[in-house]
Amino acid sequence: MKHMEKQLLIGHSKFWIDKKIIYCKVDSDFNTEKVDENVEVLFVQTITVLSQGKFLPFLIDVRELDFNQSIKLLKLLSNCARIKSLILSKTFLVDSYKFKVLLSIYSFICNPIVPDFVFKNVKRAVEHCDDDNMIFNAVN
Repeated sequence: MKHMEKQLLIGHSKFWIDKKIIYCKVDSDFNTEKVDENVEVLFVQTITVLSQGKFLPFLIDVRELDFNQSIKLLKLLSNCARIKSLILSKTFLVDSYKFKVLLSIYSFICNPIVPDFVFKNVKRAVEHCDDDNMIFNAVN
């Protein structure tokens, strides 16, 4: 994932936009004990600033988090109606196939109608986001 020049560092998360995708890289110091509505507000505000009113895919890199941290963040982001209303889709990038399977199952349980996508491969995750953009823009 290329990093664009304009990056926003919010707590232990780095946000940027590149080629019509909003990226978020969460580092291992992310404190999941404090995953609450303040984190939700920060994500909403950051997405709003970066997207400038456009519906873009949101790619969240949780490769530095352990499984419990990833689940807490996925749960927060998946249940947040305000975030859902700002983005085109959510895609998670993980570091192992075990996390991929487990997060995919958890995401499907939380959001059976429109589950989040989980990838281990960066290229496939970006391709998925590009496809979402292409389909959305073809319809609109």
